[in-house]
Amino acid sequence: MRSHSLAAAASLALVAACYDPQLSDCTTRCASNDDCGPSQACTSQGYCAAPDRACAAGSSGAPIDASIDAPTDAMKKPDARPMRLVQLHVRVTMGGKVRVDAATCDGDSTNGGNPQPGDCHIPVSEGESVTLRATSRGGYSFERWTTLACAGASPICVLTPFGPMIEVAAQFTPER
Repeated sequence: MRSHSLAAAASLALVAACYDPQLSDCTTRCASNDDCGPSQACTSQGYCAAPDRACAAGSSGAPIDASIDAPTDAMKKPDARPMRLVQLHVRVTMGGKVRVDAATCDGDSTNGGNPQPGDCHIPVSEGESVTLRATSRGGYSFERWTTLACAGASPICVLTPFGPMIEVAAQFTPER
């Protein structure tokens, strides 16, 4: 009897050691199959699940009643990933501004609640080309970009952001 209870305890310990709550279907967000457990695939809804399951958008953990024989092409293609945003941290010195698509970071104002003049955080889509245009105010001229993401004396910088945050800085100087 004692060896039977030891075997049961060992089995329970083995099951407890293998339990991983993150492997529950439709509870973990993913961008690719690499983000999921070994027996899961990233669904087209952006959740990890068994390959024969689909998850409802905004799922609470319960898979919807849908069968899929194998991961769909959308699950395999990198371009089917959910859109991720990158924080573009733009710093601008006094005397100029930087325009990023429809947003503008102004070196002379607090830009709608930003903590300091010329300090802006602009969300942009990861992997999509972004054009930054530096423009000087009267009495100032654009000198250069002072970061690795944007560098040099051209007032136009084109970059493709990857990662959680990219920092760019534009330096303006008073005209002599």
